[in-house]
Amino acid sequence: MIELVQLTKRYDKNEKLALDHIDYFTNQTCPLGIVGSNGAGKSTMFMLANGLARPTSGSVRLLGKDLAENKSIIKRTGLFTDRLMLYPILTVKETICYFMGIYGISKKEYENRIKMFYIDEFENSKIDSLSTGMLKRVMLLISMLHMPDILFLDEPFSGLDMDAKNELSEAIQYLYREKNIKIVISSHDLFETQDLIEDVMILEAGRIIEAGKYDDLIRKYSKVKKLRVVCEDDAVILGSYSKLVRKREAGQMELCMGIEELYSFLEGVDRRKVINIINNDMSLGDIYEEARKHANISNGEKGD
Repeated sequence: MIELVQLTKRYDKNEKLALDHIDYFTNQTCPLGIVGSNGAGKSTMFMLANGLARPTSGSVRLLGKDLAENKSIIKRTGLFTDRLMLYPILTVKETICYFMGIYGISKKEYENRIKMFYIDEFENSKIDSLSTGMLKRVMLLISMLHMPDILFLDEPFSGLDMDAKNELSEAIQYLYREKNIKIVISSHDLFETQDLIEDVMILEAGRIIEAGKYDDLIRKYSKVKKLRVVCEDDAVILGSYSKLVRKREAGQMELCMGIEELYSFLEGVDRRKVINIINNDMSLGDIYEEARKHANISNGEKGD
């Protein structure tokens, strides 16, 4: 369904590669999450996959067709992005009808479309009066008015409060489960993203440093899963454990360590002073950080 073959993009001959010979293939219909720091290449990849930019070299294949040779395939993709410019003085209804006209969608479909994300509740409001959450629901509807086979969502959760994130997350799940749209989502919000995706691609400095099924990556990196150990402040002479301390307060300290470190720690501690050992579930954020460590990428490093 999505194939990237040596996909490369350089915006200027004097700059680093924004995408560096990317190879990737999936024929799965389940949602794909693309994770990476600012400038990792996520937005560039989305632009190339939607025909909004040309690769320096390599190719994008969607639904079994080469995008460069089959421009019509763009009609089967959609792109959600904050860069979509809407006229602030128009109402929501006027805006949606405008885009329906561009896509050649009958106005008879209007009522059905706006009910998808409860946009009918504020259809007569002007664009510049909408909250960020309302505006994103409008932009999400616009991105899939033509019912694409693949919908790319570029940082959909940015700028939203928790309630708005939950509403948008439900809308995205609706598109996948009820409308059978392949979702490809990039986001810094790993907490929200992990509940939506089944496949993961971790992109850094224009390169894929990890990819696979979310559950498989959990199993792969669970070997380095950290435990939280809470004990009384004087339970042990820290020594080599000092680097493991996350916080100290109210006569207690909390340490973060792996299974092997825990065995060693318990041998030298008064166990009566160990208050709790918490086995954290591995999150998408944990996988992301471990993959970066394996790729020798520091927290301060950025891509293009």
